[in-house]
Amino acid sequence: MPIVALQLSNDGTYASSLSSPRLTLLTSPPPSQEILRAEIESVRSGTDSTDRVKSLESQITDLESECARLSQALDLQKSTALEAEQLAKRKADEASKEIAGQAAEIEGLRQKLRKYADYDEVKRELEIMKVGFGSFAFSLSC
Repeated sequence: MPIVALQLSNDGTYASSLSSPRLTLLTSPPPSQEILRAEIESVRSGTDSTDRVKSLESQITDLESECARLSQALDLQKSTALEAEQLAKRKADEASKEIAGQAAEIEGLRQKLRKYADYDEVKRELEIMKVGFGSFAFSLSC
């Protein structure tokens, strides 16, 4: 049966190898906090110094505060994006209402124009009638 060996390299990756030298498996390191917690646990068991424990706990605190800061920044960006989306929707609705109002006004003006479309014809007929009545009135007065 092959023997499996795990070894943590200096770059933070784990290497495992079987008793056969041809097969070596590299895996990605666990998240930073998990590595730090594992190191703290090994220190607490007495393998490292107290200063190292405090340093690692400080790193964890820094990472947690950065995580909280980034989470707040993300929430702020989400709310800003939501506000921008609502503003754009409101402006689009207002523009749509304005276009509908202008279309109604245009239709009203078209109807009014159709109503007065025979103006020139009526004016010509009145001119003819005026000339006709003018000569008739002239002939009555003589």
